[in-house]
Amino acid sequence: SYGLDGMQMQGAMTIFAANIKRILKLS
Repeated sequence: SYGLDGMQMQGAMTIFAANIKRILKLS
């Protein structure tokens, strides 16, 4: 379950980073 949580956390961080980059590009 630890590995699955790690994958979900990594995915969330990737999406979070993508959203930050998009917001910075728009502003």
